[in-house]
Amino acid sequence: MNLCFRHQGPLWKIVDMATVSAANALGIGSNAGRLAEGFRADVPVVDGNPLDELDVLRQVRLVLAAGQPFSCA
Repeated sequence: MNLCFRHQGPLWKIVDMATVSAANALGIGSNAGRLAEGFRADVPVVDGNPLDELDVLRQVRLVLAAGQPFSCA
């Protein structure tokens, strides 16, 4: 894990802070921040599972936003 800090605990907590907690802090948690029916989401497509290794988020292949794919290349 190549991060600015070392996190002791499950990686899902970091992903949760970056999504659910961030949306709540911005006041948009009632319709963003999670993958669920009725919620808006920009979904990064990566090779791997960020819940196993956060570094896969450094190489996003594309992003699905508003139902449309956007290339990161």
